[in-house]
Amino acid sequence: MEMDSSLATKSVAIILPAYNAEKTLGKTVQSIINQSYKNWRLYIVDDGSIDNTKNLIASFTKSDCRISAVILDKNGGVDNARRKAFDIIEKCDYVAFCDSDDLWLPKKLELQIEFLEKNHIAFCCTAESIINSDYKELGIKIVPPKCFCYSELLKVNPINNSSVLLTYELATSVSYPIEGGTEDYEYWLSILRKNNCSAYGMDTVLTKRMRRKESVSSNKLKAVKRNWFVYRHYEKLGIIQSVFLIVNYAFIKIFRVRETKYILEYDQE
Repeated sequence: MEMDSSLATKSVAIILPAYNAEKTLGKTVQSIINQSYKNWRLYIVDDGSIDNTKNLIASFTKSDCRISAVILDKNGGVDNARRKAFDIIEKCDYVAFCDSDDLWLPKKLELQIEFLEKNHIAFCCTAESIINSDYKELGIKIVPPKCFCYSELLKVNPINNSSVLLTYELATSVSYPIEGGTEDYEYWLSILRKNNCSAYGMDTVLTKRMRRKESVSSNKLKAVKRNWFVYRHYEKLGIIQSVFLIVNYAFIKIFRVRETKYILEYDQE
């Protein structure tokens, strides 16, 4: 079934930071080019790469006029790269994000736009499958809640950056946070808090996220520390509320106690 012609005119800006991504960037960009939905512009920000990433980006911009590049002289971190992209994107209907080692399934944008427009909502994310560095499926599917607000997002972050689609107005309603290892999480929190809105989850897998080989126990401890930093530094929550939230998060993250609204395994790297 073809997409409603009234929806096919919606414009999408895609922000993709890349740093030393020569091994993965080609597949990622190709997954965007392969989208069934064609009315998009891709903004690739090279964050001071020292490998062949710049040459790859140059080849993309030459072969597809919908792809633009920002080349940064020095590595400034993913938060800085995304802020640079926001400086140059043209006003559009929707904004999407993609990490340089993730993949989109062909109907990602089409199905998300239909979901947002038909339900009159402004922010959604999708279910995802997990792949390893060889692009092999690990048999893990992660499904976000159907709907969650700011207070629920404080407990745990079910949003994969590469699965998000939201309106331009929401995306630009707050500034992208500074580096701290928590920039994505704080960005989503800021949007929901400032706009007093909710995010909505789709149970269809439309994104593949690459999981790198790292120490699992180390990742869990770092994640707990990062969330504590978010609660106290960014959200400026009181000590009692912060302790309550971090204990709740630790049970979900470390002890694998799952909230019933999470359909399948939840994992935040």
